[in-house]
Amino acid sequence: MRRILFTVPLLCLLVLPLHAQDEALHGTWEGSFVDVDGNNVDVTLTFTADGKFQMHQKVMLGPAFQGVVASADIAMEAITVDANGTYQIDGDKMQVEVTELVLLVDGRPMMEVLTEVARVLAALAAGFAGVSEEDYPAFEAAFVNDFLAEVGEQDFLAEFSGEEVTWAVEGDTLSITAATEEGGEETMQYQRVADAGTAVSEMSWGALKASQRR
Repeated sequence: MRRILFTVPLLCLLVLPLHAQDEALHGTWEGSFVDVDGNNVDVTLTFTADGKFQMHQKVMLGPAFQGVVASADIAMEAITVDANGTYQIDGDKMQVEVTELVLLVDGRPMMEVLTEVARVLAALAAGFAGVSEEDYPAFEAAFVNDFLAEVGEQDFLAEFSGEEVTWAVEGDTLSITAATEEGGEETMQYQRVADAGTAVSEMSWGALKASQRR
């Protein structure tokens, strides 16, 4: 799902002195993208003056992903990601480290839901392949493991998490440029949220975990 990032023209405009740029980053930013599979993605980023980082991401699953899980007869509409971490600035370079992560599918833990889907699909695949009842437990375990390996937590983190990237603020637009797996570059743009100080309230790790049980 790392492809959930929409490529936009490269913008690295440093229109403010670097010390002012640091302050310009503080606040909340929003961006909306469509990935190559047709999933609509809304992202909210928050950078605070004390070096803390937050991200909220909502992925509305499109027809391509829905087609994969349709045969499992398990409804899946949206994946939400809430991440807490820290960031460091060195001039026009930024590094973000995510330390806490919660992924939910329609309010349920993501891996729990995907494991259910994988088990149903394993049973269907075993039927087509003629897997015996004796061999099925090992077959299911391998199938589920391979299925979950295709969708990991790292795939839902911001593309720029864990690596040094270039950033710039021009007016109310934040541009973050990161390297791609293919060796190129990719720039994401976000718009400043009005009244950033209250747009996204700080949520502790305990509160995030508690929200899963509601």
